[in-house]
Amino acid sequence: MAALTDLLHRAYAGLAQRGLRYVATSQDEDTTARRITGGTCLVAALRNRLVGTITFKPRLLTEVCDWYQRPGVAYCGQFGISPDHQGLGIGSLLMDLVEERAWSTGAHEIALDTSDQAEDLIAWYRRRRYRLVGEVGWEMTNYRSVVLSKDLALPDVTFRELDGSDGHLLASMLVESVNWDPNRLRFALPDVLAQSTFGRYVDGWGRHDDAGIAVEDDAGAPIGVAWRRSFPAGRPGFGFVADDVPEISVAVRRPWRGHGLGTRLLRALEEQAQRAGIAALSLSVEAANPAHRLYERRGYRMVAPTENTHTMVLELSATAKDL
Repeated sequence: MAALTDLLHRAYAGLAQRGLRYVATSQDEDTTARRITGGTCLVAALRNRLVGTITFKPRLLTEVCDWYQRPGVAYCGQFGISPDHQGLGIGSLLMDLVEERAWSTGAHEIALDTSDQAEDLIAWYRRRRYRLVGEVGWEMTNYRSVVLSKDLALPDVTFRELDGSDGHLLASMLVESVNWDPNRLRFALPDVLAQSTFGRYVDGWGRHDDAGIAVEDDAGAPIGVAWRRSFPAGRPGFGFVADDVPEISVAVRRPWRGHGLGTRLLRALEEQAQRAGIAALSLSVEAANPAHRLYERRGYRMVAPTENTHTMVLELSATAKDL
């Protein structure tokens, strides 16, 4: 609680200097503990020091704001990033995690509030598809708050085939795939690409046998991708089974996991491979990764299971795409 309270004080210091009396600018440890009660407090740590936090609650119990009382509206708050670590994507990752969690708990909206004078924050939330839904006045603050809410339903999406210019996109999605478990040490893009076992999945993208499918939201931003690449026996991928069996990779950005995009991407990739005359596809998935259940539903079978990873293969029969 001491470390978390100190982080919040530092994160909100700039707002305090503007004269905005957020609770987090001066709250004590007991208040910190009370404000996370009934929710889940997520933290980001760097070298054992807290650098970011956000608290998720399936519902905020308050009579002050009507919007928070609506069924299916989750809440997030006590959101702060250390001033020395802002602009590194930590805040975006924490927001992605709580939005994904809200959807997984059955919420169809997630809401928050902030000072109506925090223009930069409001603009940042708007870029994440939050919209203004009301106002609220808290007794402990000296400003009027705006309430912002995000519709967690999947927006209209478009599928397209990858081309040779998509190498950077695949690199960023490879990072999403490697960092599937939010409770483990997170690898940055340079760290992932520096390891040949990972980098080989995207290095020199655009070879004659490289292919894949991307899915984009209604603003044209990529939110998921599935791709295939063939590896030789002398330089195999994690899921290598034969020279003529391409290995596939799938990644969906948070918070759009759990919306069925993985299934749709796999189906499109399998149909693309069938059209190219490919007889089978392989993949590697960690045993603890819940994605292995998706692959099983699509008809992939384990061929080389170990304690930590599963190598799986799909025979591309005429009926595979209908699974």
